[in-house]
Amino acid sequence: MTIDLASMLVVAVIVCAACGIFYGLDSARTLAGRHLAAWMSGFATTLLSAVSYLAATLNGDSVWIVAVANAAMVASIAALWVGSRLFNGRRSLVLLGTLFVGVTAISAVLDPTDDPEWAGTIARLISLIMLSLLVAYEARRGRMRTAPASLVLVVVMILHAVFTAVRLAVYLTAGPHSEIFERLFSTPIVTYMNLVFVVAVAVGLVLLRSWERKQRLSSERVGVRAVGRRAFIAEATRLRDGQQSDRRLAILAVAIDGYGDLRRAYGMATAGELEALLAAAVFRELPAGSVCTRVWSGTILVATSVESGPTGLSGLHDLAAPIAAGYREAVTQQLDGFAGAANLGVAVDSAAPTPVETLVSVARTARADAERRGESVRVVESASETQDR
Repeated sequence: MTIDLASMLVVAVIVCAACGIFYGLDSARTLAGRHLAAWMSGFATTLLSAVSYLAATLNGDSVWIVAVANAAMVASIAALWVGSRLFNGRRSLVLLGTLFVGVTAISAVLDPTDDPEWAGTIARLISLIMLSLLVAYEARRGRMRTAPASLVLVVVMILHAVFTAVRLAVYLTAGPHSEIFERLFSTPIVTYMNLVFVVAVAVGLVLLRSWERKQRLSSERVGVRAVGRRAFIAEATRLRDGQQSDRRLAILAVAIDGYGDLRRAYGMATAGELEALLAAAVFRELPAGSVCTRVWSGTILVATSVESGPTGLSGLHDLAAPIAAGYREAVTQQLDGFAGAANLGVAVDSAAPTPVETLVSVARTARADAERRGESVRVVESASETQDR
């Protein structure tokens, strides 16, 4: 079956748009960041490139449209590289990426060839090779190196660089109209291969974002464990079974005051960033041996062991204060003066053990009561005696 170029480019537009939307929806549920913006712009320029090549095909390969298409293709890889550097906490070097894009566009406009379809091809292919290798190199550095998902980017970008290098070699030695070039590297074939690379990169970035989400919750202090929601009940029960007789299990529900309103007002990305700052504040203060997990609606559950009687209750209040203060300080410093508050609900087990599920429900109810009453913490003992602050 033969697929004409125009049909393949229409498919390219649809696939690029779908990958961008897919990645955007996934990223909307996670921590916002500059690397996110760079990667999103990469998908946008990929879509622009596909649309431009389609327009060039339908309008007789105008050199200006080809220049835009070539520049957009290079910009998509440059954005991936810039985002990877930002992910690793390094300088973006966006000006260097812009230089690649500018050289590609200018070379297409100034190319003296009589065939606009191939205007600026050499500069475009060289830029793609260099940027692909830079992405692969950056993916094996810094924070990305510790992420197994980064191997997807490394493999994909190395394959892309090799494929493009071989295409460039055949282009220079045999020309774009030679039999070998048409058989191996015709525009429809290259478009198909590019679709495979786009989908693979999208999958790699989503896996990388998934790893980042898990890292934010598992970046605990020594002695503090982060587990999944389903494992939390079992781990909390195991913590209670292993504690001494003069200690009690306490379940803490920590959440952001007015989280639902904040998410609706500022978007899910900002809400995710607030959650990350809250998790960091909680981890800094938890005593060794604690177990925690994150549940829906921006809530973090913690299981910890405390002394029986007034001493343990006082310790819970002393734990709540620095968590709330640390979160408030973090959001003020990192979110341009954005003000926020965290409140806690605590359920303390009795001498006759209460099911952990019940303690979780009591702690979440206590936290909701604290938010409604404007309190920072509300402690509920098994006998329903409360202490407020």
